[in-house]
Amino acid sequence: MNGARWAAAELPVSIRTLGARLKSLPFTTASLDGFSVDRVRDDFLDATYIEKITTQDVITDPFGGEELIERISYKRSPFSLYSDFPNLEIKSVDRSNRDLINKLLEICNFKLSLAAPDINPIKWIECLNHSLDEPAIIESLQISDLDVMPGVTAKALLRGTKDVRVALDHLTQKKRYSLDRIQAKISIDSRRTTIQLSSKGSAKFGNEHASTLRPALREALKLALQ
Repeated sequence: MNGARWAAAELPVSIRTLGARLKSLPFTTASLDGFSVDRVRDDFLDATYIEKITTQDVITDPFGGEELIERISYKRSPFSLYSDFPNLEIKSVDRSNRDLINKLLEICNFKLSLAAPDINPIKWIECLNHSLDEPAIIESLQISDLDVMPGVTAKALLRGTKDVRVALDHLTQKKRYSLDRIQAKISIDSRRTTIQLSSKGSAKFGNEHASTLRPALREALKLALQ
C-alpha cells in the first residue's frame, strides 16, 4: 500500500533557499541522518530524509552464553515542498513522520508553520472524478459525532456493495456529524483499484498508481478546499 499526506505550510524562506539548506545536510556513510535532494526548482523541490537506525539484540545460546547482535536499518521519508497550497507532501502514511517534521523545523530555525487540512473526503473524491475513467463508487465510510439526542453522539461505519452515500443521508437525516474517512473504488489508467481518503488530508492507494494518483489527488484537494 502506498499513499501520501498533505499539509499547508508557511515557509520562512524560498524553495531555492530551502533546497540549498537541505543539500548542505546530505546523508553520507558517516552520518546518522540527512537528506538526498532529487530536484530543486523555483516553485517545488523533491527530497528524501534518511535516518540510520541501529538496534542491539542480546542472543542467549543453549549454554547460557550471550552474544550482542547489532542490526542496522534505514528509514526513508520521501517528500515534496511547493510554493503553493498544499505546500508539504509526505509520500508515506504508514509510518510516523515526526522526525522529518522536526528536522524541517530545525532547518527553518523553528519558523516553519504546518497545518493539516480539514477536508470533506466525499468532496475530495468528487473533485478527483475528472481525473478518473468513470465516477468513483464509495463502498464504505466512517462518521463520528453524529447527534443522536442531546448529550449523546454516535460513531458509525457504513459498508455496502453499492455506493453508500444514499445510506449516509438516510442514517443522518440532516443531523450534525463528522465524516472521518472513506474508501472508494476507482478506475484509472483503465484499471480498477481502491483508494482511502481521510478528513485530515491523507490518502492510501496501490503502488501501481502512485505516480498518477499523487499529483491528481493534490490538485483535487486544492480544488475541494477552494
